[in-house]
Amino acid sequence: METQNSLLDFYIEVYCHLHSDVAGAYASTGSVEYVRDRREIVNRARSEGLGFFTKSLPKLGKALDRALASGECLQCSGFKLKRNTQLPEFLGTLFKHIFDDTGRERSDACPKVLGQLRQLLFVLYKLELPYNEETAKRTVQQFAKVDEELDFHPSNLDDGTTSILQTARGIISRVLSGLCSRDICPSHGPGAVATGERGVQKRRFTRLDLSIETWYPFTEYFRFNMTHVADTVQDIQSLELVTAGTAKVVLVPKDSRGPRIISCEPLSNQWIQQGQKDVIVRRLESHTLTRGHVNFTDQNVNRDLAMSGSRGGTVCTLDMKEASDRVSLNLVASLFPREWLEALLASRSYETMLPDGTVIHLKKFAPMGSAVCFPVEALIFWALTVSIVMHTRGLSLARARRTVYVYGDDIICSCDDQAAVREYLPKFGLLLNEDKCCTGRFYRESCGCDAYKGVDVTPMKISSVWCSRLRAGTYDSYVAYSNAAYLRGYFALSEFLENRIQKIRPTPYTNGDLPLGISFVRAHVIARKQNREANIPTRFNMKLQRWEARGWSNTPTYQRYASKDWDELLRVVSNQKSWDPFRKEEEQHLLPSVQKTERRLVAARAAQLRGATFLEIQEALIGKTQTFGLEAGVYAMPHRNRLKRGWIPVA
Repeated sequence: METQNSLLDFYIEVYCHLHSDVAGAYASTGSVEYVRDRREIVNRARSEGLGFFTKSLPKLGKALDRALASGECLQCSGFKLKRNTQLPEFLGTLFKHIFDDTGRERSDACPKVLGQLRQLLFVLYKLELPYNEETAKRTVQQFAKVDEELDFHPSNLDDGTTSILQTARGIISRVLSGLCSRDICPSHGPGAVATGERGVQKRRFTRLDLSIETWYPFTEYFRFNMTHVADTVQDIQSLELVTAGTAKVVLVPKDSRGPRIISCEPLSNQWIQQGQKDVIVRRLESHTLTRGHVNFTDQNVNRDLAMSGSRGGTVCTLDMKEASDRVSLNLVASLFPREWLEALLASRSYETMLPDGTVIHLKKFAPMGSAVCFPVEALIFWALTVSIVMHTRGLSLARARRTVYVYGDDIICSCDDQAAVREYLPKFGLLLNEDKCCTGRFYRESCGCDAYKGVDVTPMKISSVWCSRLRAGTYDSYVAYSNAAYLRGYFALSEFLENRIQKIRPTPYTNGDLPLGISFVRAHVIARKQNREANIPTRFNMKLQRWEARGWSNTPTYQRYASKDWDELLRVVSNQKSWDPFRKEEEQHLLPSVQKTERRLVAARAAQLRGATFLEIQEALIGKTQTFGLEAGVYAMPHRNRLKRGWIPVA
């Protein structure tokens, strides 16, 4: 990483170029306000360090968002106010296009100016700076404190709230009705596990979790078939017996505010949870009640509704605070039918270990990191919100469900219902992030889309920390950011990043956003001419009939294991879900480029071989691993991408 001073100098230049692009359009570079703002940027950055860009400016941005989201007056601190107004002097030229002197939202507020103002305030908010031990300690303490404070008990609810809970339970039972909790295909995700296994080791189970065994027997869910059981009977007899697995809390970079808490699940728990997750998600995205209203693969539903609501529509966006940490085990037990409750409890980690070695007994159902955390919380939020609407407005389930949409912890409901939802959800131990609940006139936020009067005002945020060595991820992200800045008309910022990158690693230019390689996309230039001026080698590919330039691509690093045994076969079969036949036709382009008839034949052949020997199955499946987009014994190493040089198309 760069030294602190050189890093600060780089981001001061980044911000000053962005300021020139934005503020320069509303005031001449020689005006009093422009010069004063530029002086304050440099002086405060030198005084406060990177905290000015990652904390002070975002704090002002949050005050801006809060005023628009709630319809209240602008209340900003940390910046000098203009005389006799509630507006800050810093960037005052832009603020006056959004608020009047009293800090109230103007009826003629300009969405374009708002988008540019938010760009200036949030550009470095997500910068993944290293966090200190004190910040990490405070984050872990907050995690433990929230869990300790969970005290939801159905017996403490009043009659009206109890009725809402019972109705929500009926809704969830109806959605999950007929869905067998044992009919799952276990698998592993790309993340780490608490027990430390990696790569091919994640299919070699050495422990027998008695909690999981009660619902998902080892010989059925951790072995391919009875032939596999017979071949590994000695391994099964030597399994270590554990009563229940213990999860492990780890800290991962989030943004300038500090780290994010992730709870790594034990190996066996994660294996079963992934299978449960796939079954629940498929049901929620296909069931009559939840289809299109509880989403996991398509954020555009919530984004489009947020955009529609920002035009003065009838929907509001609500955001849950510490969503996964506040869904208590008691709440899940009160809402889920018995079969699914027992299945979820079988794969649940009852304890987690903090970084200091302390083990706490979890009151929450599952922290972030559990595969079932996301679908369970989304279903609960949706069912409770629909139930609240039914009881407060006297609507039927069919009518109430039409107005409620959920993606994770983002809830969209009618503006007429938002007050009741905000009143009742805390009674179930849940907490709303009031600063992000958009109930004002025109500002809405959901699933990463910030909208105002039908215009997208989402800022482009820099997350990767600049490094002069330009590793794969950093290089790719800054080239992409330069391209995005160019498309938005921030030409000074785009050119500055382009020049800094070209000095370190020559990068080709292209005429369009081609999927191969890393390149600067500049519509106003002829790529061949620009590459020639930058001394970048080019050629004409006779076979493909296109011009190409010598460039770089960001590719994953693979690790090869000399393993073609049952463990590898288990991986191939568990990844069959990657071409799920239940997917929509329009999503088929995301799957491996294999004809659907061929996939069905392979699946049918695999089903027939459930009792076959390993060699027969290997011939049928391992020999056709390209059908599943896999190669036997090859694993991608997470977070280990590298740059590969080659020829990329430029026109």
